[in-house]
Amino acid sequence: MSVQEQAKEYVPAGSYQRTSQNINVTITALCQKNDGSWVQSPPLSYSANQAGTITDLANMNGVLTLFTDNPANHNVSDNLGPFVPAGSYQRTSQQVSVTLNAVCQKIDGQWVPSQPLNYTAEQAANANDIANRDGNLRLE
Repeated sequence: MSVQEQAKEYVPAGSYQRTSQNINVTITALCQKNDGSWVQSPPLSYSANQAGTITDLANMNGVLTLFTDNPANHNVSDNLGPFVPAGSYQRTSQQVSVTLNAVCQKIDGQWVPSQPLNYTAEQAANANDIANRDGNLRLE
């Protein structure tokens, strides 16, 4: 699997990618610990540039963790769809939320920082696209 193909799994899909740069992703979730209890994980953030080196986003005893180790350990659990980053964390996490930040091109060609786009996995399941609408990211 190429780095570009692998990166796609960890960066929310969408038409916004054609007119956005400096894309950053933050994930939060309620994660199950080894003892069976559930805790709110601290936010996990990374850039789209980093995504090509990610082999898994995992729940490590209640903490969302980014792994960039052996590509043979690449783990793609994408049960939550193309707008939620893939990873083994999906099997032991709930109430997953994503925040997307980017610098987006406006209709007039100007590049501006978009307001953060915040959405839940449930909202993403009903979406058809993440779009750049004149410099603003929108879940559609």
